[in-house]
Amino acid sequence: MIERRAVRPAPRTIDPRSGEVRAPDLGEYVIGYRVWRVAEDDGLRPLGAGVDTWDGGREVRAKCAYVEDFRRRTGAIARMRSGRERPSYCWHVSPDPDCDCGLYAWHAVTAIAARVGEPRVVAGAIAAQGILEVHAEGFRAELARPVLFAYDEGAGNRDEVELLGLLHGIPTCDHAQLAERALEFGRVLPAWLLPIAPA
Repeated sequence: MIERRAVRPAPRTIDPRSGEVRAPDLGEYVIGYRVWRVAEDDGLRPLGAGVDTWDGGREVRAKCAYVEDFRRRTGAIARMRSGRERPSYCWHVSPDPDCDCGLYAWHAVTAIAARVGEPRVVAGAIAAQGILEVHAEGFRAELARPVLFAYDEGAGNRDEVELLGLLHGIPTCDHAQLAERALEFGRVLPAWLLPIAPA
């Protein structure tokens, strides 16, 4: 189980060489919200096109689908697609600012509310750490693990979600309590770290 550590974030600092604002080391897990597809074997898979497997409630390290696909097809070290200075398909740690890779999560629990209760889908909270690429609506993480699954009593999926929680060793709660309960495992990113959403 992930333990909560109370650590104050360091203030923003400016890199004297590049002039870029550097994010602080938060010193604890960052909470995000996401949805998984439940596979036939009850494993957790990304709802979209990701390559990451979330089975057993263990911490997951992000992999780049572009890198993995290139390696699988050619047996060579892959290079990432990029419109910038890097050559197309160069190997990189995930998440990379020039790529789409990483373990995706939303900042707000409301972003997943419509998916709670769908068949063969489970919504919940993750605790992330390592490198984070922060966006206005969510983030992409290097490392994360599911910490809570949410059920919707009105949708009648409590038994299914609780069974899935037992299989993966992950506690469950009603979706109305998800944001509050998730704080037992980490903290949400402070508002001053979030970029402003484009108008």
